[in-house]
Amino acid sequence: MQSWITRINAVAAMFSAAPFPAAIGSQKKFSRPLLPGAALMSSGGSGVQPGPDPTGSRGHGEEQIRSHEARFRVLSTELAELRSYPPDRKVKSRELEEYRQRDEYLEFEVSWT
Repeated sequence: MQSWITRINAVAAMFSAAPFPAAIGSQKKFSRPLLPGAALMSSGGSGVQPGPDPTGSRGHGEEQIRSHEARFRVLSTELAELRSYPPDRKVKSRELEEYRQRDEYLEFEVSWT
């Protein structure tokens, strides 16, 4: 039961608000952005709203489709670039782990977009 609730909450969060930025720190380490990953378009099509639309409108379908297609293209390009330059086997394990985390994150985002 709890896994269903968690999954429903995650999906609802992904489609109900603008994405939060990644955490900021002094290290150059990859940090996965916080959920949600999808943006909600306003009914006027003027941009992204910070939270759920109080009118209940989900925006124009065509604009949302274009937005999702653009996000898919950007993420797919990032994933292709990342995979085209894999790290050497001789690099530190921390760098390999960051590469793996970024690859998993982009793969997940591409599969959900």
